[in-house]
Amino acid sequence: MSARADFISAILMAAVAVVFLLTANTIDYDPNEPGIGPRAFPVTISIMICLLSLSMMIRAFKPVRDSGWDLVNREELRLFVVWVLPMVAISFAYILLIDLFQYLLPTIVISAATLALFGNRGKMWLVVTPVLVGLFYYIVFFGVFRLLESPGRVIDFDNNIIFGPLRSFLGT
Repeated sequence: MSARADFISAILMAAVAVVFLLTANTIDYDPNEPGIGPRAFPVTISIMICLLSLSMMIRAFKPVRDSGWDLVNREELRLFVVWVLPMVAISFAYILLIDLFQYLLPTIVISAATLALFGNRGKMWLVVTPVLVGLFYYIVFFGVFRLLESPGRVIDFDNNIIFGPLRSFLGT
């Protein structure tokens, strides 16, 4: 990997880690709690990522400076716009859709969108596969493992109606 790519990656990693560090510091802290508190792990990981980013920046600083701070490569920028930005948009759309419609419907829709982005075509890839995979994950995680599903703003249903008999059968 080039020094330019290392330098840009380090800046992005540090930016994300700082956001996580600031967010992790909002977790309640109880000084009387024995052992490691709930925010110790996320804070530690965020600090480690910041240190890793700093070491990458230091290592890449001299080669980038010697190149005249040429940080933009047109081909890499094109790849970023064509592949990375659509995936970022899909990620944010997924979060928004889960907030609106709970888990199952957004998972099916976003899976189809991701498959389409990567060139999959046809009814099997864009309809059948997302529906089957979405249902499988929904049944496993929300049915069998009893994950709590946050209510959607538009669609709000209790999956206990669907999975109650399955849970009784499994004895969970």
